[in-house]
Amino acid sequence: MWTFGFLTSIKQFTSTERCDIISNVKKRLLATIAICLTAASAFPSAMNVYALSSRAADGGYPADFTQTQTFEALSDFAVGGEDGYAFADGNNLYVIDDGVRMSYRMATAVTAVDYADGEFYYSVAGNPSFVYLLPESQQLLPGNVSEHVMQSLEPRFSHGDYSYNLSGGKIIIWDGNESVITLEGPFSNLKLYGDDLYAIKDNKLSKITDKAEELDSKIYDYTDYSPSADVKSAEAKEILKEYSSSPKLVTLTGNSHMTPVDLDDVAGENFVPSGDTRPTVEGENALLLCKTDKVAVISIRGDAYILNPDCVKDYIGTSGITETADGRQASVKVSDGHIYALPYISAATVLEGANLTGGEHITVESKLTSGQFEYGGFYKISTPDGKTGYVPVGYVSEFNFSENPPEKIDDPSPQNEDMIKTVALVLVVVALVLVAVGYLAYVGTSDKKKKNKKRKDEQENEEDKS
Repeated sequence: MWTFGFLTSIKQFTSTERCDIISNVKKRLLATIAICLTAASAFPSAMNVYALSSRAADGGYPADFTQTQTFEALSDFAVGGEDGYAFADGNNLYVIDDGVRMSYRMATAVTAVDYADGEFYYSVAGNPSFVYLLPESQQLLPGNVSEHVMQSLEPRFSHGDYSYNLSGGKIIIWDGNESVITLEGPFSNLKLYGDDLYAIKDNKLSKITDKAEELDSKIYDYTDYSPSADVKSAEAKEILKEYSSSPKLVTLTGNSHMTPVDLDDVAGENFVPSGDTRPTVEGENALLLCKTDKVAVISIRGDAYILNPDCVKDYIGTSGITETADGRQASVKVSDGHIYALPYISAATVLEGANLTGGEHITVESKLTSGQFEYGGFYKISTPDGKTGYVPVGYVSEFNFSENPPEKIDDPSPQNEDMIKTVALVLVVVALVLVAVGYLAYVGTSDKKKKNKKRKDEQENEEDKS
């Protein structure tokens, strides 16, 4: 209604002015509609293409997180040099840059993509005349409408010493003389970026020189860490609660990855990532908590990680853990606590039914220390009811106790003569001390009286003279 009223009110203008106003209004309406339609596409893509073989479908930790992007119907592309490549595939638009992929899902098919001055641009079906600046993420779609003019798909290019003609799906290259080279296709979308010509062939991108040269296949590779959240924990959770009498360190291999996990959150079917997946470091040491044929669980200075079991190697040399025998009797000095199956504190490593209370008597079997341990090390302990496991050293009193206090034995032939002599001697010493104190008091008092009497006599003599 607003549009109709507005258009009616402009009859007073000249026909040229009316045409300009109507044209501007239509453009604004189309732009608004285009933005709304594209905005409706801002929902997570359900069409992401994964190489399922490396997604650890069996619930294990993948050996490699590299995925290779494939296309169902590659319709256009843009080459951004150091900013990567953009690919239009149906309703999907992908930007792959140095192993990182950004995925966009549109409500309608992406009809064109382009690159200029550090930015990617795109258009969609239904509104091909509108060009949008590609935003940084799916959530910011559709992006701003741009004045950028998309690169036209020219059938002919003169480039360097050659001319290139795209005809009937073939590219005919002519050097200006008599030499003609024909590249069999079918090719499409012949485009120039920088100093290079590119075209689409067989759902891939080809660089065109004096012959068709397919680009390095690595431009389609990207890293996807999402499978790290699909690693099953069931078998590992059971092993983590089993007492290990000989914990050990392991060494990690390089060229792999590991994911930090929260071992206090073990209620679900999967391990719960607690941070970003990162590459492993060749030769780095860790405390082995658990290892199955699908996943290894390790601790590096108190932080727990999961990784592929093939990336865990035996520690070179000794176990890397120093164990010192003890054997003393001690008591628990925390009000309550747990005994752990491993020298690592978490809900996943608590021994079933092995709780401690303050003052409880325990046997300290040995002390374990390592650079990978927190809390100053661990004691291997045993309880009177037969439980054996690990507790931090801070759980245990440093004082020994005896289960049975020493038994009192009377002297069968007591001798009292020495005791009587000692008492008599003490009384004599006390009497002498009292006499000495009395004498000192008497001497002090006597001197004071003499001084006072002398002073009084002097005062009386002065009064008589006066």
